Amino acid sequence: MDEGAEAARKRRELVGRGTVRIAAVLWTVLILFLLLAPLPEVPGAPGNLDRVVHFLLFGVETVLLYAAQAGIRASPPRRLLVALIGAAVLAVGTEAAQGLLPYRSLEFSDLGMDFLGLLSASLPVYLGYSFRRRKNRHESGRSQAPH
Repeated sequence: MDEGAEAARKRRELVGRGTVRIAAVLWTVLILFLLLAPLPEVPGAPGNLDRVVHFLLFGVETVLLYAAQAGIRASPPRRLLVALIGAAVLAVGTEAAQGLLPYRSLEFSDLGMDFLGLLSASLPVYLGYSFRRRKNRHESGRSQAPH
């Protein structure tokens, strides 16, 4: 790859990382708004809609926190652990804050769905890492084989 193409690739990577980091921050702000603002009840909403929302919010948060760490010199499992811890701290913090607000309430079932969402999202992330690692080992072993 020539120097110009390499420089263009690095610029795209940098822009991509910045975009993901901005998305992670905006998603976190959305979570804080949805879970801490005095929102009206949605008439006719299914009873389990709240649980589904918690599951999805924290699943996406985990993936974004993981992706936002691209380019950091840490192994993917370590980056995933950092993402899980960050999402878990946000989940516990928002539920604790809800318990302090007069128009919200702390519900352990919501916290359970938060954790289920973040753990469920981490599984495909880790499996993708494992698959790529296994594939790279297989390809590097084949290229080093005697001809």
